[in-house]
Amino acid sequence: MLLKFITLTLLSVLSLGAFAGSAHPLVILANAGEARSGPDGKGQYPVLQVAPPSALTAQIQDNLRQPFAELILELDALSAQMTGDSRTCGGLSSASLLYLSEEDGGYARYGFWLQSDSGEASFCKLHFVDMTVSTKDIEQGAFLEIFAHEMGHVFLRRLMNGYPLSPSATFHNVFAVTDYATAFDEGFAIHLQTLASVLMQQPQFQARNQGRLTPTLANHWFSRIDGRYRLWGVQHNVFVHEKHSPLASDDKQAYWQQILSSQFYPSKLKNGQAMLSSEGVLATLFYRLAVSPELSALDPSDPNWLPKAKAHFSLLFKALQGLKWSGDGADSEYLALLQRLADTDAAYGQAAQHSFVATTYGTTITNEYQSLFESMLSAGASGDIEAYIPLYRQADEALKRQSEALTAAKVTLHAGLGAPLWLLQEKTAIASAPWGGNKHSLAVNLNSANAAELTLLGIFSEKNINHLLEDRQQNGPYNSLQDMLTRIQLSAGQLVQLQALQKAHKEKGQRRLD
Repeated sequence: MLLKFITLTLLSVLSLGAFAGSAHPLVILANAGEARSGPDGKGQYPVLQVAPPSALTAQIQDNLRQPFAELILELDALSAQMTGDSRTCGGLSSASLLYLSEEDGGYARYGFWLQSDSGEASFCKLHFVDMTVSTKDIEQGAFLEIFAHEMGHVFLRRLMNGYPLSPSATFHNVFAVTDYATAFDEGFAIHLQTLASVLMQQPQFQARNQGRLTPTLANHWFSRIDGRYRLWGVQHNVFVHEKHSPLASDDKQAYWQQILSSQFYPSKLKNGQAMLSSEGVLATLFYRLAVSPELSALDPSDPNWLPKAKAHFSLLFKALQGLKWSGDGADSEYLALLQRLADTDAAYGQAAQHSFVATTYGTTITNEYQSLFESMLSAGASGDIEAYIPLYRQADEALKRQSEALTAAKVTLHAGLGAPLWLLQEKTAIASAPWGGNKHSLAVNLNSANAAELTLLGIFSEKNINHLLEDRQQNGPYNSLQDMLTRIQLSAGQLVQLQALQKAHKEKGQRRLD
């Protein structure tokens, strides 16, 4: 039985300038001074105040009158109600919170000092969104798209009780392969952007998505490209494919080109671990839960899409509540979610599992059919009709067999995944972003790493790397370092080096996603 949405009152926030047109209003906050430590003397938290009325705050509030914004605000209220987030700090009950900051981008935050008109400040243990917002962002729909993304992080922080620990330090973006926790966290948030592109009927937003705005050279900046793929690429399941190997003058340039590239081989598939470690793939999986006819079937042409969307997320939130972050990356949060959905609603859960198999080509179950699927994709991409038709039939039957075996409990969704094998190479420093920033040590999962990452480890020869990638594709993931040693005939010295890097990762390799 689906959860009911809680009805919230406006009375406690009307005096704070919250939007009065929604049962689930937004309070807008602004900077009030230098950041300070928390009540326990630890950390640094912003000092905020309720933003005074302005043309920008009025424009934001007006933008929240549309149905998609109503959905996001009600989901915020639902996640807070489900997890006991009372929101009593400083009278901020029954409201979503947006801090208009000067730091570029958008972030999901927790904890701040709320300063009153008298200058006194109280500490608020509340989740909020930190964003830069301009009039242009609002007019073109970018504000609500990004706000929905960041609120997605807020929902997961509440429902899954905190921030995930990531075993990867790779610059995360929709094209990258990182780790299970990062991909789950970002993929969930990204799919809300993709839903916005379908359900939000703001004219300029649709004009932007449909390429009807005046072209600008700024569209060639990486974040704009990333943003377009968060819509089109997610909808069309682009990210299950492998990317072209880069041509670069040095190893680090090859590393960055491989991460940032939007050039995919239409006939090559990632393996199961790489798919579940891809933000783009996870966004597609969440998106299909929402829009597939066999599942929640959200459709903007349906006049009842809003209550159907609320019902969909109510079911999803119930499955997400209390789900554990994998921490060391050993287990996929998404596979655990699928099991929760099956336990909550058997029919929906079964359809969700079948959608997962179709989206990932069954690569998490077995490596047996990957060459068949890739042959079919190659024939289709090259227009070879004589090869494509029989291969299509064989591939379709293979998918059906896997779904039937899954339904009959003869196989599991993680049967062909293997274990992530994380290494930390402290001798290799990588910038946190391609345009610079703090540096971190290279972290690599041997079961999803590409050639550039393997090269930067400084342990493998070019021959080793080619052998490893070919063997991993043909015979599936490695279960341990010893398993890899046996299969690709590494030296005992190389095994000792790898074991040292594996130990280093266990001791120092995790970081908090925030």
